[in-house]
Amino acid sequence: MRKRVVLAVLAIAWLFAPASPARAQSSGGTDVPDRFLFEAGGFNMFVSTNMVFNSLTLGGTTVNFEKELNLPDSAQRGYVEGYWRLARRHQLSVSYSRLNRTGSGATLTHDINWGGSVFPAGVTAVGKMDSSFFSGSYRFAVYRGQKFEVGPSIGFGYLALTAGIDATFSVAGPQGQAVSTTLSPESTEKTPTGDIGGYANWWLSKRWYARGDLRYIIVKPENTTASVTEGRGSLTWYPWTHFGIGGQFGYTKFRFDRTVRSTSLGGNYRYDGVQLLGSLAF
Repeated sequence: MRKRVVLAVLAIAWLFAPASPARAQSSGGTDVPDRFLFEAGGFNMFVSTNMVFNSLTLGGTTVNFEKELNLPDSAQRGYVEGYWRLARRHQLSVSYSRLNRTGSGATLTHDINWGGSVFPAGVTAVGKMDSSFFSGSYRFAVYRGQKFEVGPSIGFGYLALTAGIDATFSVAGPQGQAVSTTLSPESTEKTPTGDIGGYANWWLSKRWYARGDLRYIIVKPENTTASVTEGRGSLTWYPWTHFGIGGQFGYTKFRFDRTVRSTSLGGNYRYDGVQLLGSLAF
């Protein structure tokens, strides 16, 4: 289903691309062109990670990486995003972001079963979490006036998520001697994503631009529940016709609930926060 959503979005973009004029456009409520917008920004994001990595023999323990492994619960996250006004009522955007973290280590208060490896209580374990997310959306303006537009949107993307735990500790050997053991199992989840919802863009004045998006989807393939939630609100001021500065609040959450027989990485991963941005308009 997700592949069909992505193909549908690309087909729509191809269909309407010839209909867009070659010159830069702008809404009647502003002199800022909106045929192409390019944004880049970043700041601290607050992160919550609850993951499980099952094995068929030992099952798996759900781990809160921030509370149990001292993974930072805030991190710098940068992003780049481009917008293309294909035609008066049609807009396409694509973006890319990365968020990588490594913990300082924590003493475990209970055993953790992670991908078939057992980390016993009392050892010092280090958690790590790397993610990259390519995403985009297609927006159709059901209503578009000089200053305001609103309509449905379809999101699409590709998520790569790696979670692992490292620890070195001593165990008793066959003759009672201490034997050093190193465990570093990790798992990577790579999956296409998609969601549906709505958006609104509003020129508050000639140079002040407000934008909002909210999308969500839940699917249940093969006894697995997966959901994606994306929301954003931003405000940009254009002191010059082609350049603006502003800020936005973003919220993104991925959820992958696996059955006990699944050996794929599961759980939920969320990040949200306020980011600063710069915008170029053409």
